[in-house]
Amino acid sequence: MKVRSTPLLVALLAAGVMGLVTPAWPADSAAGKRFFKKCAACHNLSADKHKIGPGLLGLFGRRAATAIGYKRYSKSMKTAGARGLIWNEGAFLQYIASPNQFLRDFLGDPKARTNMTFAGIKKDRDRENLLAYLLEATN
Repeated sequence: MKVRSTPLLVALLAAGVMGLVTPAWPADSAAGKRFFKKCAACHNLSADKHKIGPGLLGLFGRRAATAIGYKRYSKSMKTAGARGLIWNEGAFLQYIASPNQFLRDFLGDPKARTNMTFAGIKKDRDRENLLAYLLEATN
């Protein structure tokens, strides 16, 4: 039996491999809010009042390392901001999966790192849920 590949099938497979197909589940902002409790030890939802980490209000659309009044950014994060890193949904999802690796890849510097001691969120669903919550809570 001969199998034919159509351009649509090839495109869908490529998109799935590259992570461009949306997840099979809808993101749950309520679950993201519960997950944020882990983040709240270091971050809040303020624009100008910070904890150990910067406040996250207004995060999406903001250039990296530019939260008003926050001064504890790593050199690598400042460099990423200077090179044009703008926080959007895709960048955020990649970043929270592995913050140091994200900066290493973005900057092309194997020594790049954040000041966070956080290793990352391993589960796709947790990252998507957190994103859904933050999109609602930080605008």
